Amino acid sequence: MANMQDLIVELDSQGYSKVKTQTRSTLLVYVPKAERMIAMEDIATKLRGGISKDPLLMRKISSLGGIIFPKGSKFEDFNIGIKPDQSKSLTTDEQETLAGMFIITKLNNPDTTYSQDDLKEQQTSVKSGFSIDSLYEKAGKAWILSSTTIAETLYPMIKGKKFNVHQRSGSKFEANISEAAKRLIKESGHMIGLDKWNPADIWLVHPRHENTDFKKYRSIKELNTWLMDMFKKKEVIGVSLKQAGKTAKVQTFNEKRGLEKNIRYKSFDVGKTGFLNTINGTIYYEDGISTNPSFVIRSFGRPVSVNVEVDGKLAKGGKVGSGPLFNIIKRFDQSFRTMTHQEIINQFNRNPQKIYAMLYERARKLEPTTTSKYKTLDTFAQQVANRDNEITYVISKLQVCDILLSVKKMSTERRNKLMGAVISYALSSTEISSVFVKVS
Repeated sequence: MANMQDLIVELDSQGYSKVKTQTRSTLLVYVPKAERMIAMEDIATKLRGGISKDPLLMRKISSLGGIIFPKGSKFEDFNIGIKPDQSKSLTTDEQETLAGMFIITKLNNPDTTYSQDDLKEQQTSVKSGFSIDSLYEKAGKAWILSSTTIAETLYPMIKGKKFNVHQRSGSKFEANISEAAKRLIKESGHMIGLDKWNPADIWLVHPRHENTDFKKYRSIKELNTWLMDMFKKKEVIGVSLKQAGKTAKVQTFNEKRGLEKNIRYKSFDVGKTGFLNTINGTIYYEDGISTNPSFVIRSFGRPVSVNVEVDGKLAKGGKVGSGPLFNIIKRFDQSFRTMTHQEIINQFNRNPQKIYAMLYERARKLEPTTTSKYKTLDTFAQQVANRDNEITYVISKLQVCDILLSVKKMSTERRNKLMGAVISYALSSTEISSVFVKVS
């Protein structure tokens, strides 16, 4: 005779993984609202059941009725109701909590099928502001799949260990370590955000460390040393999460230092198709593992200061904002100065000709060959004025030019160190970043 778990496993094999036990004999399956009737017919066919409109069943489940099974069949003691998935949207905190619940469930119950009942049993091991009941009904198939994949992928690394999951929506541990890190980063003189110190979305913490007094650490390096020690013992692990499909990978960051030593400056351009045709500049470097790695410097979308976006295996898609970028450059060129986007806008509104002249001067220094065809400032200025995104172009190009002129005058050693510092920041591997694991 089959039990409820057998029915859940059978439904999961048919692609219906989001279920909830309503009573000992009734199982609810959640699907998009528009697919309820299709799902009911599909399940009834595949499990050899029938659709019943019995008034009692309709009152018990929904106006659509439910699926019943004939006497003598494998699932004769059960019926199935099809309910609408109330939402496809989870907040960031909810996504992280859901993944954390799946991780702890796999850790404490290796044979889990990730049923709602299994997840609910581990609820007390997850310090968050959300319950599994609310999340399970709200999460769509994609988030259920992602959380399952993340849990299965991370499990071999943490197998046999004792952890609770801490997520910022309801964790004192997360609040305390974050408060300490903010204070110590500020005291260190560095200007980076918490996510560049450690981008953990959840913390796996052995219960004995949940009440750690972080006020005792006198420097960010002391705190990082403690985290490294805890990481090696597998007693405290920061975990960065990215939505996964059917497969994922686990990567450890900042366990070993020296990334910047492998990076070498190569060259730059101020627009692949010419100075006046693009708003960006690109710096090319070598890292020993990527083919033609580079990072683009430009204003992205709005008329604001430039950011960096990396293209290379070490930190593909990694970004560095204007504030951190300018501070990094000043470490290697104390004379570096560029106008803020507000200063450029104000100056442009008062005297656009002055801004055109500044751009023309920089263009002739950085790209003399292709800008030589613009014999006069007026000819050059007219080309800039004809652009649809003139103000964004002006901001981006002026700041790009100032950055590239700074790089151009640096020694080879300083250029290489600058490349390493920028890539390290994009990778959350700055000199004061702490060890963490990424599942993606």
